[in-house]
Amino acid sequence: MLALVLRRLALLVLIAVMGAPFIVMCLTALKPSIEIATHPLLPATWVWDNLLAPWRDKLPLFFRNSLLLATGTTLLNLLLALPAAYALARLPTPGKKLWRQALIATQMFSPVVVVVSLYRLASSARLVDSLAGLILVNTAYSLAFAIWLLTAYLAAVPDEIEEAAMVDGCSRLSAFWRVLLPVARPGVVTTIVFVFIGAWNEFVIALTFLSSEQNKPLTVGLHDYASAYSPQWNLLMAAALWAIVPVIALFAFIEKHLAEGLTAGAVK
Repeated sequence: MLALVLRRLALLVLIAVMGAPFIVMCLTALKPSIEIATHPLLPATWVWDNLLAPWRDKLPLFFRNSLLLATGTTLLNLLLALPAAYALARLPTPGKKLWRQALIATQMFSPVVVVVSLYRLASSARLVDSLAGLILVNTAYSLAFAIWLLTAYLAAVPDEIEEAAMVDGCSRLSAFWRVLLPVARPGVVTTIVFVFIGAWNEFVIALTFLSSEQNKPLTVGLHDYASAYSPQWNLLMAAALWAIVPVIALFAFIEKHLAEGLTAGAVK
């Protein structure tokens, strides 16, 4: 009994510690500017209009750009990563182990290390200060991780599933599309989540590549609320609350797919 109480108490403490930044963000978003420093906890005056104020400013533009950026990066990653992962997982590819190790090695480099080289390449291709160019750059940086993740899921699917489909008359492409891909759906969904969130939260590359106001995503646009001369912390926190809504909605929508077994019910 005592052990159960201690475990629950420890869990409550952990939840409080992890939730504290979010609580502070919510309280700050609902304060008037003059109370940011004078009322560290609950505001004396609750300003609910702060939540709507960013939408009357540039938040809709930043939201649109981030959605285009994250969605485009995710779709392009899937388009390129699925064939590559299938080749590494299911086909007799020469140097397969070396390719997998190289994919992992590329993830050891921070975007800061390669941002100058990427900028020079994008500048020579006239892709600087455009969402299309930023989508290509984000895809180039996240593609290796997407291939590595999908390869692990596709390799875990039993060969008998694909072989049975091909015996029934499916081509290799048809077996991949109709049988293998649905079975590996949890892996595809997981890849979508990681790539989308990575593109949604990316800041360094977007700040380097974009200069015009019309192309700024949320991560760069929110930085405008924290200017050196007149930081608007309440509006920054309010806009940041809206920025996490799509990520929460994405997790809520795909949670059941993440929980499904990889090959549950695949073989009758």
